Amino acid sequence: MLLVAPPSADAAAPPADVPSPHTAAAPAPRHGAPVLGPTASSPPPAAKAPQATAPAAGAHSATTAPAVPTAPVRVSPYVKGLPRWRWPTNSRNIARTFLPSDPARQGIDIAGRRGDPIYAAAPGKVVYAGSGLARYGRLIIIKHNEKYLSAYAHNDKLLVEEGMMVDTGQRIAQLGSSGIRRPRLHFEIRYNGKPVDPLRYLPRH
Repeated sequence: MLLVAPPSADAAAPPADVPSPHTAAAPAPRHGAPVLGPTASSPPPAAKAPQATAPAAGAHSATTAPAVPTAPVRVSPYVKGLPRWRWPTNSRNIARTFLPSDPARQGIDIAGRRGDPIYAAAPGKVVYAGSGLARYGRLIIIKHNEKYLSAYAHNDKLLVEEGMMVDTGQRIAQLGSSGIRRPRLHFEIRYNGKPVDPLRYLPRH
């Protein structure tokens, strides 16, 4: 008869690296309880995807874009209706008057000294600033609305660029003699593309 020996105490013990099914599972931490780190009997927690959270009031993120200056940018809208004109120079010395039949007298010439300030006669947008038009030297053209333009020719130096918005009385150039022999400003006002006499629009004083 075959006799089976009872298992020894060493044989009954499970291997050290195999958890016993009779071992009680460690209790799960309560919700909100602090966890300092994984224990030897529990696997490390799975990595969680980062959740976007709104920054606290007054807090600045490291990736926040640099602050944009909040100072208001002063711009002038187009004039509605008839612009309120002012003289483009401090001088009132008319060297040559308007004559529509003469291509060289499509405006008025105002004598002055080289470097005298030239002002925008009304608010608007600079649509041209350069020296590409014959007989005008360094020229600025300002669009005031859909009907009115003003032109400032023979400047010594231009102080504005195309696309800039300007206010009435803003310095836009320095008086000069580009394209002519004596320093003077050639000033034009155009209505629907046609030159008109600026003296009909400029104030008398």
